[in-house]
Amino acid sequence: YTVPLALFLRRARELDFSPAVHQKSLEIVMKVFRVYSKDVVAVINRLLQERRNGVRGDSSSPAPSVVNYVGMVKKHEHNLGSFAPPEVFLSLSSLRNDVHNLLEEMYLQHLKNVEKLDFLDRAIAAIEGAFGSGQSKKEERDLHAITEKAKAIFGFPNDYQVVADKSKPRGTDQRAEKAVASERTAEGFFSSSGLARIAEGEIKCKPEDVVYRGDRMHSRVQSYEWKPAVDVLINVSEALNKRFGLDEEGKRVNLRFFADYRNILFIFLIFQILRWILT
Repeated sequence: YTVPLALFLRRARELDFSPAVHQKSLEIVMKVFRVYSKDVVAVINRLLQERRNGVRGDSSSPAPSVVNYVGMVKKHEHNLGSFAPPEVFLSLSSLRNDVHNLLEEMYLQHLKNVEKLDFLDRAIAAIEGAFGSGQSKKEERDLHAITEKAKAIFGFPNDYQVVADKSKPRGTDQRAEKAVASERTAEGFFSSSGLARIAEGEIKCKPEDVVYRGDRMHSRVQSYEWKPAVDVLINVSEALNKRFGLDEEGKRVNLRFFADYRNILFIFLIFQILRWILT
């Protein structure tokens, strides 16, 4: 139970948590966590503790069940041969770091998806949230359920938070953010000393600190954009910028937002309302 779970936690970070399949990826994680019920976790912890005590000889007269269990594990490892996992005493609590990394990935991607919502989508989400429905609210409930399940499986403390509450920043978090900021150059890159400190584990970066670099107008087509319209609008924007002598450093014309399905729907609704009023 422990080794497959450890492998899953490492590979689960390869799951796609983009808006299109975010809910499906959450369900995959929850299905795996459901296997580890309260009783299963208690048995795993007991057996691992018995194996640890039996192999180390901590008990002067180990119980027969301990001797049988240790012998069974040894025989299983012998049968696996070179495919046997390394002889380390894995425990559910030793997997906390991998679990935290996975939960952080899910939470930050969810926050990123919410930040991408435009005004209309935010209004709709707020209305749906008032009635306890909506995709965003469902994701929040699922994330909370997964976090609570992780606390029970891996022994996280009751006050464990995946992402620190930004409304109540802790002093250690503020000091860490200042330390990271002090190692960045004016262009946003890390200095040589900053890279060395990262390699040594003195400071670390958070995924939410990553900012887009480059020309946003020429970024790849997003899931909420209509590709044919994106290509046309970029060409029109470039033609207008060239016509009026606008460059990247100054203000430019960027009509790409018209390719957003949500904006297209909003414009269509406004057009229909005006048409209905005028007729």
